[in-house]
Amino acid sequence: MKKIINFLLVFYYLFSFSVVALEYNSNTPLKFDPEIATGQLDNGLTYYVYENEEPEDVAYLRLVIRAGSLQEDEDQQGLAHFVEHMAFNGSANFDSGEIINFLESIGMEYGAHLNASTGYDKTIYKLKIPTDDPAIIKKSMLVLADFAGEVSFKEQAFENERKVVVEEWRGSLGSSERQREKLIKIHFENSR
Repeated sequence: MKKIINFLLVFYYLFSFSVVALEYNSNTPLKFDPEIATGQLDNGLTYYVYENEEPEDVAYLRLVIRAGSLQEDEDQQGLAHFVEHMAFNGSANFDSGEIINFLESIGMEYGAHLNASTGYDKTIYKLKIPTDDPAIIKKSMLVLADFAGEVSFKEQAFENERKVVVEEWRGSLGSSERQREKLIKIHFENSR
């Protein structure tokens, strides 16, 4: 009896995954929400705007740059992540410290309202801003525009941020990171 129950559980488990696989087909395009306004600027930037009712008076701004670790050569490993860090240290329109000071002055905090991340194929900057003042919206958009291509790389900020990124890397060298690295080598053998 126990063998039958185990067999049925295994059969159910395997069958449930095959049903999920049948429902998802990577060749089927996702349905686009008609409520989302989209367009493309002259510089090639594609934008999406979706009005939210909750929470009130808040805008979630995202800048997604299609550059991550996969676009790096061997001698450039970590560069996309480093540029992500440098973006907060000054740009064409903001001196070192001004971006953080501005964002904190409108009530933003790292993590909760302000963050960035670098993945294999993209770098994402995230801002959550109040919408009650058009000047804040305009300045926040300028921050994102600078993140997209006007980051400054002043020597002192460069050296300071290099130390931060190295410490982040050292902090990630636990057993789970070693396992992840080994799995990546197995799963993506002979790929870049």
